[in-house]
Amino acid sequence: MKFTVTHCRMLSASIKEITVSGPAAPAASAHAGAHFKWRMPESGDWRHYSTVELNEAAEGRFTFAVRLSDDSPSSRYIRSLKVDDAVELDGPFNTFDYPLSVEAGRDIAIAGGIGITPLTGILRHLTALERPAHLHYFARSAEDAAYADDLRTLLQERMNLHLSGQRPALGEVLADLTPEDRLYVCGPAAMLSEILSHAQSVGLPRERIHLEVFNVARDDGAQGFTVEAAESGVSLEVGPGQTLLEALEAAGLDPIYDCRRGECGVCALDVLEGDVDHRDFIMSEQEAACSARMYPCVSRAKSPRLKLAI
Repeated sequence: MKFTVTHCRMLSASIKEITVSGPAAPAASAHAGAHFKWRMPESGDWRHYSTVELNEAAEGRFTFAVRLSDDSPSSRYIRSLKVDDAVELDGPFNTFDYPLSVEAGRDIAIAGGIGITPLTGILRHLTALERPAHLHYFARSAEDAAYADDLRTLLQERMNLHLSGQRPALGEVLADLTPEDRLYVCGPAAMLSEILSHAQSVGLPRERIHLEVFNVARDDGAQGFTVEAAESGVSLEVGPGQTLLEALEAAGLDPIYDCRRGECGVCALDVLEGDVDHRDFIMSEQEAACSARMYPCVSRAKSPRLKLAI
């Protein structure tokens, strides 16, 4: 879908806010925490950016805040955008499926850096539902803490900003977490892994953790492996620097996927033979230990060979 840039500003030296205008989103898919895919003209690849929803937006109008890096083609493209430029977006999509009515427990949001963007709409929504959500916002500096002032106005004393050099450990922040609470998390993969581990240790069910991860680091020490696609009759090699999903696509297969970050579950495949190195953010450790499914966008093989139902 074609959109037009209507507003741009730099929130900091490395964070750019962009507002676009275009087709209105279907009501069923535009709920708080949504993200869009942006097509990068140079490569044709898609990048996922969450909407910022601190205020009521006009229909068909969406705001994004994107962290820029010096050596990223996608960052160069976002940095170059100006008012009246045309952009191609697909969406909205949403992985934050949370209950609208609850009887017990607290709503606790944890953001890492630019991971605050999808949480803005969720916190605004929970506040409208008269649910006093708490926010722990981890950022490198006050300058990098986008929308911190707006969120403090919204949440008052329930907003906690943790900056580098004075930030507590996640285990300390969640020391009083109970199995009845609900977590809303967006940040780097290492943060999510630590939160999932702590939540499991206190008995918080996985279905009470609503999350989105904004980067998945490549594993420089990963080993290649062989995959037999049983239904297609194809055998393929997955290289050390390649995801299984990428290898399936390169072999001419057509796997279903969405997030490519191990959080949505769309790309799940049944494992017929072999041992899996589960790296997703969907299953608990206990579920992964006995699961006959895997998520090829992030998970790999422990054994030299996997046989999959595709």
